[in-house]
Amino acid sequence: MISKASGPSRIRQINRSAVLAHIRNNGKNSRLQIGKALGLSAAAMTSVINELLEEGLLITSEIESEQGNKTKGRPISNLELNPNKACVLGINLRPIAGRCIIESAWADYTGKIHTIESSLEVETRHYQTIINGIQQTVNELKKELKPSLKIYGLSIGIPGVVENQTIPFAPTLNCIKDPKFISTLASIFDFPISYENDVNLGAMAELQNQARLRKICFAYLHAYSGVGSSIVLEGKLFKGRRGWAGEIGVLKFLTTSEGQTSFEFLLSMDSLLGDLLEDLGLQRNDYDALVRFIDKNDKKVMPVINDYCNNLFNAMNVLHTVFDIDEVILGLPSSLLLKRLLPKIRERVVNLQHRYVITSPSIEHHAILHGAALNALNVALEKIEERKPKKKA
Repeated sequence: MISKASGPSRIRQINRSAVLAHIRNNGKNSRLQIGKALGLSAAAMTSVINELLEEGLLITSEIESEQGNKTKGRPISNLELNPNKACVLGINLRPIAGRCIIESAWADYTGKIHTIESSLEVETRHYQTIINGIQQTVNELKKELKPSLKIYGLSIGIPGVVENQTIPFAPTLNCIKDPKFISTLASIFDFPISYENDVNLGAMAELQNQARLRKICFAYLHAYSGVGSSIVLEGKLFKGRRGWAGEIGVLKFLTTSEGQTSFEFLLSMDSLLGDLLEDLGLQRNDYDALVRFIDKNDKKVMPVINDYCNNLFNAMNVLHTVFDIDEVILGLPSSLLLKRLLPKIRERVVNLQHRYVITSPSIEHHAILHGAALNALNVALEKIEERKPKKKA
């Protein structure tokens, strides 16, 4: 959002935002090159850059030659974002079998993501246990940060629908639908908290990581304890009027053998695949273990795997039929299992009249968590980059 100031102040704010956005999107660069790209005069560039350097939003580094030596003569400086200016936090709530795994990451002002490998597992009978877990996770995150690094926001990935800062639908984590979940969190932390559907966050991360996706229409389909999808149309996330777009899990249909069922049941890895793992004497969420049975073409495992691939294929066709997508990015919690399933699903696409591409996330299972940190940064940028009034002498 551009400042409401008018006249020279508004122009200055526009120039500031343009310079910062150019460096964020294109990487560090010299004053001359940035000025040419934005069509700004040398005087305007000098004024804006000096202000941004003084505020600590930008830092300089000397340009090096192709041989790695610093340029001779008068030094020329590159301008780049200051990673120590600010930071934001990202948290993903990942429910499984009556519990919730709380994953975390943080991003510095440049957008670099720092993923925390350890996670916290809590019960899901009451929203307060989730809040306690989030609070404990944030405290652990703070230990990873420099004491001088100010936190500007937190974004939380929700396994459900986020509508006007409420959570009306979260079938695998019902306790967070209580309005007190959001209001209590707001009273605990001294920085703003934003909420977003977890699969939307995965799509955001892929958009950031793969520039080619900004020119096509794609769906991000994610299956775990539930199932959800995100729709991106030529670089723009499509949420629908109330944020329900992509919630294919609620679609119900008739089957000849089991009566009415839904994609939520058929694609939840804790249902068909969880039951299979339990029958094999393994943990319900040990999806990596299925790989060795698939590689051996096990007679007990393969019918279930083939049915699951059919269900994924049918879900993709629903998305393709409605949105005429070019690509589906399929996200599963096990990258090993995903590599075994992809060829089987692609075999089914070959016979379609209008084919689409099926790929895996470029960030694998970290996509949603990376998206949470990036979303927190996007929400906080206006506050971080607002022009600070100069102190009177």
